[in-house]
Amino acid sequence: MRVFLIEDSALVRRWRKSLLCGLERIKVVGDTGEPIAALNQIRALKPEAVILDMRLQKKYGVDLLRSIREITPSPMLIMLTHRFYRNNLTESAGTQADFSFDKFGEWDKLSEALNTVARSAPANLSV
Repeated sequence: MRVFLIEDSALVRRWRKSLLCGLERIKVVGDTGEPIAALNQIRALKPEAVILDMRLQKKYGVDLLRSIREITPSPMLIMLTHRFYRNNLTESAGTQADFSFDKFGEWDKLSEALNTVARSAPANLSV
């Protein structure tokens, strides 16, 4: 499964990317911390999944999530947030996000969801 990662902290982005690269059947095809760059790269790379931090410095993650859905409705969208914001996320994002996980405490659940989807994807979508 081809995954694109959006995280504005370069340090956290490198850490998450290294964790994702350790997952079977997952290939990180791009990453950025800039919302406009993210939209352009997602349009060009056409990933099967996008992992997006809810709180970005230059744009609120829910707004970016909506923009991603406007340019391409096909990728699975996974929002990362703090558990304190989860209720607000659910209300703000509506049905836009396919999954929502606590950015620090639920990495195992995120990994499990990606692996489950990657295993069930057609062979041409898997790495």
